[in-house]
Amino acid sequence: MKQTAWALALTSAFISMQANADSLGVYAGAQAWQVNTSGEFGSNHSRAGFGFEEEVQGVYYVAFEHPVPLLPNVKIRHNELAVAGNTRVSGQFSFGGVSYGNGTQLSAALDLSNTDLILYYELFDNSLFSVDFGLNVKYLDGDIRVVDSHGHSGTEQLRAPLPLGYLKAELALPLTGLSAFGELNYLTLDGHELSDYQAGLAYRLIDSLAMDVNVHAGYRAIGLKLDSLDNVDANLDFDGAFLGAEIHF
Repeated sequence: MKQTAWALALTSAFISMQANADSLGVYAGAQAWQVNTSGEFGSNHSRAGFGFEEEVQGVYYVAFEHPVPLLPNVKIRHNELAVAGNTRVSGQFSFGGVSYGNGTQLSAALDLSNTDLILYYELFDNSLFSVDFGLNVKYLDGDIRVVDSHGHSGTEQLRAPLPLGYLKAELALPLTGLSAFGELNYLTLDGHELSDYQAGLAYRLIDSLAMDVNVHAGYRAIGLKLDSLDNVDANLDFDGAFLGAEIHF
């Protein structure tokens, strides 16, 4: 009886959530993210800090929302994350099976582009505020390459799905056309830690039955700590301002 009661309670809760949601909706958007990068990386517990160049990265996403009970909404987001940097080795440094001696000048190219598969439920969704929660499976699909002035290079590839908790909230600012939003994704597991959060303001340019168009601006930060993931150790931070636009059908 207790199990049946719990099942009925959970089902009622999810149905209540979906009752607050849009009937059907498709969202598509893009952002330009000005990324500042800092930190260090290496392999076999040998790390070096690099000075990285500031880069503009692209972010593209599409989301589908529906009223079907228990079935989560879906958002797919691709995050470009390719940066370059330089350092002079202090002591010994090895990467990708190649060792570099003290004083060696190194260049690094990091492509840590990733894709988010976000499955979420709408806890609240009304004209004043909305709250979403769920799971974000972030798939890293990139590589890191280090090369010295003589062309000796070492490369490590990163191919890994990482499950993060997902939480997003948005609050309308009445009579302004503005809304404030925030999003948090977080994972800590087996010595790895990954955080991805953003906050900003959105302004509704078009509000009609056919479609809505928003522009938005804000700040995003990604923190990446890896402990021998695909033979890579890293403690890297990526952060900066972004501008974007979103259309809702």
